[in-house]
Amino acid sequence: MKKMITLDSEKLRKSGRAGTLVRGISPRADALMQTSFLGQGLAIEANHFQLKDDARVYPSSAYPPMLMFYACLSGRMKIAYPGTERTIVKDTSGIEFIGDGNPVATELCSSSPVQTFCVYVDPLKLIELTGKSREYFMEMWDRVNHLEKQGRLPNRARELDADIAANAYQALSATRTGSENMLFIQAKALELIARQTTRLELLSGMLTLREPDVQRDSNQIFLAAQILKDEMEFPPDGVALGRRVGLCYTRLLAGFKEQFGMTPVVYLKSARLRTAYQRMASGSMNVTEASVSVGYSSLSHFTKAFTREFGFPPRECVAGRRSR
Repeated sequence: MKKMITLDSEKLRKSGRAGTLVRGISPRADALMQTSFLGQGLAIEANHFQLKDDARVYPSSAYPPMLMFYACLSGRMKIAYPGTERTIVKDTSGIEFIGDGNPVATELCSSSPVQTFCVYVDPLKLIELTGKSREYFMEMWDRVNHLEKQGRLPNRARELDADIAANAYQALSATRTGSENMLFIQAKALELIARQTTRLELLSGMLTLREPDVQRDSNQIFLAAQILKDEMEFPPDGVALGRRVGLCYTRLLAGFKEQFGMTPVVYLKSARLRTAYQRMASGSMNVTEASVSVGYSSLSHFTKAFTREFGFPPRECVAGRRSR
Protein backbone atom coordinates (compact mmCIF):
# COMPACT_ATOMS: atom_id res chain seq x y z
CA MET A 1 0.00 0.00 0.00
CA LYS A 2 1.35 3.42 -0.93
CA LYS A 3 2.26 5.89 1.76
CA MET A 4 -0.09 8.89 2.01
CA ILE A 5 1.16 12.16 3.48
CA THR A 6 -0.89 15.22 4.45
CA LEU A 7 -0.04 18.79 3.50
CA ASP A 8 -1.46 22.22 4.18
CA SER A 9 -2.13 24.06 0.92
CA GLU A 10 -0.32 27.21 2.06
CA LYS A 11 2.81 25.28 3.03
CA LEU A 12 2.68 23.37 -0.23
CA ARG A 13 2.48 26.60 -2.20
CA LYS A 14 5.46 28.11 -0.37
CA SER A 15 7.60 25.05 -1.10
CA GLY A 16 7.64 25.36 -4.87
CA ARG A 17 11.29 26.14 -5.55
CA ALA A 18 14.41 24.05 -5.95
CA GLY A 19 16.14 23.05 -2.72
CA THR A 20 13.00 23.08 -0.58
CA LEU A 21 11.26 20.06 0.88
CA VAL A 22 7.91 20.05 2.65
CA ARG A 23 7.01 16.53 3.74
CA GLY A 24 6.98 14.85 0.37
CA ILE A 25 7.85 17.35 -2.35
CA SER A 26 10.88 16.22 -4.27
CA PRO A 27 13.45 19.08 -4.43
CA ARG A 28 13.77 18.99 -8.21
CA ALA A 29 15.49 21.74 -10.13
CA ASP A 30 12.37 22.42 -12.16
CA ALA A 31 9.92 22.52 -9.24
CA LEU A 32 7.45 25.35 -9.63
CA MET A 33 4.29 26.21 -7.73
CA GLN A 34 3.32 29.76 -8.46
CA THR A 35 0.13 31.57 -7.48
CA SER A 36 -0.53 35.07 -8.80
CA PHE A 37 -3.52 37.37 -8.39
CA LEU A 38 -4.49 39.33 -11.47
CA GLY A 39 -6.88 41.66 -9.74
CA GLN A 40 -10.16 41.29 -7.93
CA GLY A 41 -11.94 38.08 -8.85
CA LEU A 42 -9.13 36.50 -10.90
CA ALA A 43 -6.12 34.37 -9.93
CA ILE A 44 -3.85 31.80 -11.57
CA GLU A 45 -1.91 28.79 -10.31
CA ALA A 46 0.88 27.18 -12.31
CA ASN A 47 2.10 23.85 -10.90
CA HIS A 48 5.07 21.75 -11.95
CA PHE A 49 6.50 19.51 -9.25
CA GLN A 50 7.16 15.88 -8.35
CA LEU A 51 6.00 14.16 -5.17
CA LYS A 52 7.94 11.43 -3.38
CA ASP A 53 4.72 10.00 -1.95
CA ASP A 54 1.02 10.36 -2.62
CA ALA A 55 -0.31 13.40 -0.77
CA ARG A 56 -3.61 14.68 0.54
CA VAL A 57 -3.73 18.50 0.56
CA TYR A 58 -6.18 20.29 2.86
CA PRO A 59 -7.19 23.89 2.10
CA SER A 60 -5.86 26.32 4.68
CA SER A 61 -8.98 28.48 4.34
CA ALA A 62 -12.41 28.43 2.68
CA TYR A 63 -12.65 29.42 -0.96
CA PRO A 64 -15.05 32.09 -2.15
CA PRO A 65 -17.38 30.98 -4.97
CA MET A 66 -15.10 30.50 -7.98
CA LEU A 67 -14.87 28.71 -11.31
CA MET A 68 -11.62 26.86 -11.99
CA PHE A 69 -10.51 26.69 -15.62
CA TYR A 70 -7.80 24.05 -15.79
CA ALA A 71 -5.49 22.18 -18.16
CA CYS A 72 -3.70 19.09 -16.84
CA LEU A 73 -0.64 18.08 -18.88
CA SER A 74 0.51 15.29 -16.56
CA GLY A 75 -0.19 13.88 -13.13
CA ARG A 76 -3.38 12.84 -11.41
CA MET A 77 -5.41 14.56 -8.72
CA LYS A 78 -8.69 13.82 -7.01
CA ILE A 79 -10.73 16.74 -5.63
CA ALA A 80 -13.08 15.70 -2.83
CA TYR A 81 -16.20 17.81 -2.26
CA PRO A 82 -18.85 17.18 0.41
CA GLY A 83 -20.67 14.07 -0.81
CA THR A 84 -18.85 13.75 -4.16
CA GLU A 85 -15.45 13.86 -5.83
CA ARG A 86 -13.92 14.63 -9.22
CA THR A 87 -10.75 13.16 -10.71
CA ILE A 88 -8.49 15.22 -12.96
CA VAL A 89 -5.95 13.29 -15.01
CA LYS A 90 -3.35 14.09 -17.65
CA ASP A 91 -4.46 15.24 -21.10
CA THR A 92 -7.70 16.75 -19.77
CA SER A 93 -9.04 20.26 -19.38
CA GLY A 94 -12.31 21.71 -18.22
CA ILE A 95 -14.16 23.88 -15.74
CA GLU A 96 -14.90 23.04 -12.10
CA PHE A 97 -17.14 24.93 -9.69
CA ILE A 98 -15.47 25.82 -6.39
CA GLY A 99 -16.98 27.71 -3.48
CA ASP A 100 -20.51 26.78 -2.46
CA GLY A 101 -19.27 23.19 -2.19
CA ASN A 102 -15.78 23.89 -0.82
CA PRO A 103 -13.33 21.04 -1.53
CA VAL A 104 -12.61 18.96 1.55
CA ALA A 105 -9.21 17.83 0.24
CA THR A 106 -7.17 17.29 -2.91
CA GLU A 107 -5.28 14.02 -3.37
CA LEU A 108 -2.13 14.12 -5.54
CA CYS A 109 -0.53 11.02 -7.06
CA SER A 110 3.26 10.57 -6.95
CA SER A 111 3.49 8.33 -10.04
CA SER A 112 4.21 11.20 -12.44
CA PRO A 113 5.08 14.93 -12.32
CA VAL A 114 2.16 17.24 -11.61
CA GLN A 115 1.83 19.79 -14.42
CA THR A 116 -1.31 21.91 -14.28
CA PHE A 117 -2.29 25.42 -15.30
CA CYS A 118 -5.36 26.72 -13.46
CA VAL A 119 -7.24 29.99 -13.61
CA TYR A 120 -9.72 30.85 -10.84
CA VAL A 121 -12.47 33.30 -11.76
CA ASP A 122 -15.24 34.86 -9.73
CA PRO A 123 -18.59 34.29 -11.55
CA LEU A 124 -19.25 38.03 -11.71
CA LYS A 125 -15.76 38.59 -13.13
CA LEU A 126 -16.44 35.97 -15.82
CA ILE A 127 -19.63 37.79 -16.80
CA GLU A 128 -17.66 41.03 -17.01
CA LEU A 129 -14.89 39.47 -19.12
CA THR A 130 -17.15 37.66 -21.59
CA GLY A 131 -20.20 39.91 -21.72
CA LYS A 132 -22.40 36.81 -21.22
CA SER A 133 -25.13 36.60 -18.58
CA ARG A 134 -25.27 34.14 -15.69
CA GLU A 135 -28.32 32.52 -17.26
CA TYR A 136 -26.39 32.02 -20.52
CA PHE A 137 -23.60 30.13 -18.75
CA MET A 138 -26.06 28.02 -16.75
CA GLU A 139 -27.95 27.00 -19.89
CA MET A 140 -24.71 26.25 -21.74
CA TRP A 141 -23.44 24.07 -18.89
CA ASP A 142 -26.80 22.25 -18.57
CA ARG A 143 -26.82 21.48 -22.29
CA VAL A 144 -23.30 20.03 -22.24
CA ASN A 145 -24.06 17.92 -19.15
CA HIS A 146 -27.26 16.65 -20.80
CA LEU A 147 -25.41 15.68 -24.00
CA GLU A 148 -22.67 13.95 -21.98
CA LYS A 149 -25.23 11.89 -20.04
CA GLN A 150 -26.77 10.81 -23.36
CA GLY A 151 -23.36 9.70 -24.57
CA ARG A 152 -23.33 12.22 -27.40
CA LEU A 153 -20.21 14.04 -26.15
CA PRO A 154 -18.02 11.25 -24.74
CA ASN A 155 -15.20 13.02 -22.86
CA ARG A 156 -15.10 15.80 -25.45
CA ALA A 157 -15.96 18.58 -23.00
CA ARG A 158 -12.86 17.62 -20.98
CA GLU A 159 -10.52 16.70 -23.82
CA LEU A 160 -7.17 18.48 -23.87
CA ASP A 161 -7.23 20.03 -27.35
CA ALA A 162 -3.98 20.92 -29.05
CA ASP A 163 -4.63 24.65 -28.68
CA ILE A 164 -5.38 24.43 -24.94
CA ALA A 165 -2.37 22.14 -24.42
CA ALA A 166 -0.11 24.61 -26.21
CA ASN A 167 -1.53 27.41 -24.07
CA ALA A 168 -0.72 25.51 -20.85
CA TYR A 169 2.75 24.46 -22.01
CA GLN A 170 3.63 28.04 -22.88
CA ALA A 171 2.41 29.27 -19.48
CA LEU A 172 4.38 26.62 -17.59
CA SER A 173 7.45 27.12 -19.73
CA ALA A 174 7.57 30.87 -19.16
CA THR A 175 11.02 31.60 -17.77
CA ARG A 176 11.19 35.36 -18.18
CA THR A 177 11.35 37.44 -15.02
CA GLY A 178 9.73 40.58 -13.72
CA SER A 179 6.70 42.33 -15.19
CA GLU A 180 7.26 40.84 -18.65
CA ASN A 181 6.78 37.34 -17.23
CA MET A 182 3.57 38.32 -15.45
CA LEU A 183 2.15 39.96 -18.56
CA PHE A 184 2.82 36.78 -20.53
CA ILE A 185 1.17 34.53 -17.94
CA GLN A 186 -1.80 36.91 -17.61
CA ALA A 187 -2.30 36.69 -21.37
CA LYS A 188 -2.22 32.89 -21.19
CA ALA A 189 -4.75 32.89 -18.32
CA LEU A 190 -7.24 34.97 -20.31
CA GLU A 191 -6.59 32.82 -23.38
CA LEU A 192 -7.46 29.67 -21.41
CA ILE A 193 -10.76 31.19 -20.28
CA ALA A 194 -11.60 32.26 -23.83
CA ARG A 195 -10.73 28.92 -25.44
CA GLN A 196 -12.63 26.79 -22.93
CA THR A 197 -15.67 29.07 -22.99
CA THR A 198 -15.77 28.98 -26.80
CA ARG A 199 -15.41 25.20 -26.81
CA LEU A 200 -18.37 24.79 -24.44
CA GLU A 201 -20.42 27.16 -26.58
CA LEU A 202 -19.67 25.05 -29.65
CA LEU A 203 -20.39 21.75 -27.91
CA SER A 204 -23.64 23.04 -26.41
CA GLY A 205 -24.80 24.38 -29.78
CA MET A 206 -25.24 27.91 -28.39
CA LEU A 207 -22.59 29.40 -30.66
CA THR A 208 -23.84 29.92 -34.21
CA LEU A 209 -21.12 29.40 -36.76
CA ARG A 210 -21.08 31.39 -39.95
CA GLU A 211 -20.65 28.25 -42.02
CA PRO A 212 -23.33 25.64 -41.19
CA ASP A 213 -21.37 22.89 -43.00
CA VAL A 214 -18.53 23.28 -40.51
CA GLN A 215 -20.89 22.74 -37.60
CA ARG A 216 -22.40 19.64 -39.24
CA ASP A 217 -18.89 18.30 -39.88
CA SER A 218 -17.71 18.67 -36.27
CA ASN A 219 -17.88 14.93 -35.48
CA GLN A 220 -15.79 14.08 -38.53
CA ILE A 221 -13.29 16.81 -37.64
CA PHE A 222 -12.81 15.47 -34.11
CA LEU A 223 -12.43 11.97 -35.55
CA ALA A 224 -9.80 13.24 -38.00
CA ALA A 225 -7.93 14.92 -35.14
CA GLN A 226 -7.95 11.65 -33.20
CA ILE A 227 -6.59 9.78 -36.23
CA LEU A 228 -3.69 12.25 -36.46
CA LYS A 229 -2.90 11.76 -32.75
CA ASP A 230 -3.15 7.96 -32.95
CA GLU A 231 -1.11 7.68 -36.17
CA MET A 232 1.30 10.59 -35.76
CA GLU A 233 4.35 8.43 -36.55
CA PHE A 234 2.99 7.59 -40.02
CA PRO A 235 0.04 9.96 -40.56
CA PRO A 236 -2.20 10.00 -43.66
CA ASP A 237 -1.96 12.99 -45.97
CA GLY A 238 -4.75 15.56 -46.08
CA VAL A 239 -6.69 13.99 -48.93
CA ALA A 240 -6.48 10.48 -47.45
CA LEU A 241 -7.46 11.78 -44.01
CA GLY A 242 -10.51 13.53 -45.44
CA ARG A 243 -11.52 10.40 -47.34
CA ARG A 244 -11.32 8.30 -44.14
CA VAL A 245 -13.74 10.59 -42.29
CA GLY A 246 -15.99 11.30 -45.26
CA LEU A 247 -14.96 14.88 -46.06
CA CYS A 248 -13.31 16.51 -49.02
CA TYR A 249 -10.01 18.25 -48.28
CA THR A 250 -11.57 21.73 -48.51
CA ARG A 251 -14.16 20.95 -45.84
CA LEU A 252 -11.54 19.17 -43.71
CA LEU A 253 -9.32 22.24 -43.82
CA ALA A 254 -12.22 24.60 -43.02
CA GLY A 255 -13.34 22.38 -40.16
CA PHE A 256 -9.89 22.25 -38.54
CA LYS A 257 -9.56 26.02 -38.76
CA GLU A 258 -12.98 26.50 -37.17
CA GLN A 259 -12.61 23.92 -34.39
CA PHE A 260 -8.91 24.31 -33.57
CA GLY A 261 -7.84 27.57 -35.22
CA MET A 262 -5.17 25.79 -37.28
CA THR A 263 -4.67 23.53 -40.30
CA PRO A 264 -4.35 19.73 -39.96
CA VAL A 265 -0.60 20.03 -40.61
CA VAL A 266 -0.12 22.51 -37.75
CA TYR A 267 -2.39 20.45 -35.49
CA LEU A 268 -0.29 17.33 -36.19
CA LYS A 269 2.94 19.22 -35.51
CA SER A 270 1.62 20.51 -32.18
CA ALA A 271 0.38 17.03 -31.17
CA ARG A 272 3.75 15.50 -32.09
CA LEU A 273 5.75 18.01 -30.05
CA ARG A 274 3.41 17.75 -27.05
CA THR A 275 3.65 13.95 -27.07
CA ALA A 276 7.44 14.07 -27.39
CA TYR A 277 7.58 16.54 -24.49
CA GLN A 278 5.60 14.16 -22.27
CA ARG A 279 7.70 11.13 -23.16
CA MET A 280 10.98 12.91 -22.49
CA ALA A 281 9.78 14.64 -19.31
CA SER A 282 8.62 11.32 -17.87
CA GLY A 283 12.06 9.81 -18.50
CA SER A 284 10.66 7.00 -20.68
CA MET A 285 12.52 8.17 -23.81
CA ASN A 286 15.61 10.15 -24.75
CA VAL A 287 15.58 12.89 -27.40
CA THR A 288 16.24 10.60 -30.37
CA GLU A 289 13.70 7.99 -29.28
CA ALA A 290 11.02 10.61 -28.69
CA SER A 291 11.59 12.33 -32.03
CA VAL A 292 11.36 9.05 -33.97
CA SER A 293 8.32 7.84 -32.00
CA VAL A 294 6.27 10.88 -33.05
CA GLY A 295 7.26 10.76 -36.72
CA TYR A 296 10.33 12.97 -37.12
CA SER A 297 12.96 11.49 -39.45
CA SER A 298 15.43 14.33 -38.85
CA LEU A 299 16.70 15.01 -35.34
CA SER A 300 17.80 18.52 -36.31
CA HIS A 301 14.33 19.38 -37.66
CA PHE A 302 12.78 18.02 -34.45
CA THR A 303 15.16 20.05 -32.27
CA LYS A 304 14.42 23.26 -34.17
CA ALA A 305 10.64 22.72 -34.05
CA PHE A 306 10.69 21.80 -30.35
CA THR A 307 12.82 24.81 -29.41
CA ARG A 308 10.57 27.13 -31.42
CA GLU A 309 7.45 25.71 -29.72
CA PHE A 310 8.59 25.62 -26.08
CA GLY A 311 11.46 28.09 -25.92
CA PHE A 312 14.17 25.59 -24.91
CA PRO A 313 15.90 22.60 -26.60
CA PRO A 314 14.59 19.06 -26.04
CA ARG A 315 17.73 17.91 -24.20
CA GLU A 316 16.70 20.17 -21.28
CA CYS A 317 13.37 18.37 -21.06
CA VAL A 318 14.73 14.83 -20.72
CA ALA A 319 14.05 13.29 -17.28
CA GLY A 320 12.94 16.62 -15.82
CA ARG A 321 16.24 18.44 -16.30
CA ARG A 322 14.56 21.65 -17.48
CA SER A 323 15.46 24.49 -15.07
CA ARG A 324 12.89 27.13 -14.32
